[in-house]
Amino acid sequence: MSKELKTNAMRMLDKLKISYEFQTYECENFEDGVQIAKMLGHPPTLFTKPW
Repeated sequence: MSKELKTNAMRMLDKLKISYEFQTYECENFEDGVQIAKMLGHPPTLFTKPW
């Protein structure tokens, strides 16, 4: 039986009953979250606080 791997952020979202989508990607050099959002095809502002 394999255990599902989760980050602490995913555990917190589960605890708060907030839905999310888990995505994986190849990463040779991590730059920042903005670059990863663009690489995954998401607007970087999607992941910023609205206030």
